Amino acid sequence: MKRSNSSVAILALAVCAVFFAAANQSGARQPKAPPAAQGTYANGLADGGALRIKHSPALGQNVAVVMTIDGELAGAFTKGHVYQRFLTPGRHRITASRNGRNIDTWFGDLDIQRGQTYSFVVKYNVNQMLLVPTAEVH
Repeated sequence: MKRSNSSVAILALAVCAVFFAAANQSGARQPKAPPAAQGTYANGLADGGALRIKHSPALGQNVAVVMTIDGELAGAFTKGHVYQRFLTPGRHRITASRNGRNIDTWFGDLDIQRGQTYSFVVKYNVNQMLLVPTAEVH
């Protein structure tokens, strides 16, 4: 039996339509919401608050500021950089130390509220690191 080109084309179109219909149904499901932040870090301002800290120019070129949050190493930054982390709502223990030294470390608790940004400039004053609140860090 000989098939015509139009029969083959119709069959191919029908198969394509079935595949597209199946693909549209599987893609029509609602996208999953990002998981709620748990523990220390949030995904953004929608589910936590932002901690932003700027390195003071007076600290010097070779002074790294090492950050820990809730007892865990949270990163380091140097002159010309801004440290930023999103934290879950609640109380967090923040520490800042100069080049990882414990002798002049700043300790403090910060109560994070959802949607808020907490901005600081890190400074050094007579053998002590200081986090000084500021209006906004750029």
